[in-house]
Amino acid sequence: MARFREATMEDLREVTRMTTRFFESTDYSKLMGIQSDPQSVVNSARTFITSPECFVGITDGGMICGKLGTWPINLNQTVAQEIAWWVDPDKRGGRTAIELFKGFKAWAIRVGAAGITMSCLDCLNGEKISKFYERLGFRQSEKSFVMRLEN
Repeated sequence: MARFREATMEDLREVTRMTTRFFESTDYSKLMGIQSDPQSVVNSARTFITSPECFVGITDGGMICGKLGTWPINLNQTVAQEIAWWVDPDKRGGRTAIELFKGFKAWAIRVGAAGITMSCLDCLNGEKISKFYERLGFRQSEKSFVMRLEN
């Protein structure tokens, strides 16, 4: 069974590895021309691990990263927003993803978030992930679209 815990700075290398794997598996580079910068990944992972407004949960071969955000219509309430959720291919199909989500949800409750928003990338088996989210109790609210700008 996946043993979940909140990440510490001792996990920086592993969080950076999984964040890089997550980005490499997306289509952001192709669609938006955004390239991964290794030092930026390290700096972002460090910030997410140490900031009280952010969360990184980790297991052997999986991680979930999120942050607190607000809605412009009510700046007094926060929402936990998932930024990256990665499970190494050899750990998929077990309990790793569920344990990561349960840890993220527990953090969101602990910090008083009014709700959770999760993303689902079409290029990462989006339909299957959507059904997984629905089994967890989520309902689809919107779809995101990206546009590359030629500057």
